[in-house]
Amino acid sequence: MIKIKANVIGIKKPIEVKKTVDKEDKADEMVIKLAELEEKAAKAESDTDDKKEITEEEQTREYLEAVKANRKQREEIFDWLKYMLDLTSKQIEKARQSVDMEELGAYIFYVASRFQGMSDEDLDLEHKKQEAAGNVDPKKG
Repeated sequence: MIKIKANVIGIKKPIEVKKTVDKEDKADEMVIKLAELEEKAAKAESDTDDKKEITEEEQTREYLEAVKANRKQREEIFDWLKYMLDLTSKQIEKARQSVDMEELGAYIFYVASRFQGMSDEDLDLEHKKQEAAGNVDPKKG
């Protein structure tokens, strides 16, 4: 059993869950998915610089596709959290109302890392290293 801090998602007490092989696999899948999304976003940003003039209709279509993709990703993330932490629908609704996207991303990384074997102490140390390197805003830690 592992304890997962849940105050970020509006749950005061830590959640204790069994670390099953399936949940470890799901944690790995989420880390891979997030890395791919980050890579895709970086590529899209660089592609934007290279794009020629596009019509307003094309811009609208691309924008709508991006909004739909973002909504789908959020749904998948909350479904993942529900499964990983054995949360109820009510707890997921509270989580949705408690976090912004930046906090959600950091929390997903935290949960996945815990299932991959990192302790809270390991994660705190890594966070402090990132702060010292100037890669993290210490106020958002």
